[in-house]
Amino acid sequence: MWLVNDLGVVDVSSLLAKIVTVPEEWWWRDMSRQVSKTATAKNTQSIRFHTDTEMAMEFEADLNPILAQYAKGQVRKCLLSRVPSGRNIKLHVDAEPDQALLHRIHVPLVTNQKCLFVYPYQGEFFNLRPGHGYEINSNLPHAVVNGGLEARIHFVFDYIGVQ
Repeated sequence: MWLVNDLGVVDVSSLLAKIVTVPEEWWWRDMSRQVSKTATAKNTQSIRFHTDTEMAMEFEADLNPILAQYAKGQVRKCLLSRVPSGRNIKLHVDAEPDQALLHRIHVPLVTNQKCLFVYPYQGEFFNLRPGHGYEINSNLPHAVVNGGLEARIHFVFDYIGVQ
């Protein structure tokens, strides 16, 4: 059973340069992930491109090369996820309506050695490297722990593969 597949290196320099200029309030613009019924992401902030056309247009030139490299089908969810220092994402299984068909891709942009992607029932811990794409098995219980001194920022997207 696979947990995390390293999809290889991708150039994130353009996206990373854009992120450092983002006003703080952009991270707080859409709090739906933090206040939902399950609220597994309550300790995070996000910039949700799939629900915010203005943001999507602002970042389009930076996101498209990454999507072109990894998305092998129709992109569904597309966002930046920030887990602040000392925070975590509690243990959960992703529950999208068509979850069994989705491929969840994480592209770490900013991270640290104490930020771990955790599959506790398998006893596996992953420190995802910046500038790589990773397909995550989000159908199994997983969590994120950021024990470092800086926020962890990932570009995350889902796609449904082409048959």
